[in-house]
Amino acid sequence: MLVLAASHDDCADSAICASMVFDAFGASRREERESSHYAEGRYFRAETEIKVSMGDSDYDDLPLWVIVSDSEDGQADRLKGAGFRVARLEAFGTVAEVRVDL
Repeated sequence: MLVLAASHDDCADSAICASMVFDAFGASRREERESSHYAEGRYFRAETEIKVSMGDSDYDDLPLWVIVSDSEDGQADRLKGAGFRVARLEAFGTVAEVRVDL
């Protein structure tokens, strides 16, 4: 699993951000889901097992979380190619979490 923190100047809200992320990955089947486990009480998912939500971490400059089940090389590059600023979050959700700006 690959966890990224991201931002884009054209993201006005989480729905727009999710659509832009899914476009970057070429994902066509998309849905919005409700969950109290995510900031805003919702997240967005695509058929390629990509989840997008607003984060609740200390990374105010990269407020968007992008969780990709397939951690193959090049996933972050897709977002960067679409104009996103991106950091990889290693050991996500633990006290050992580290942000690696890409």
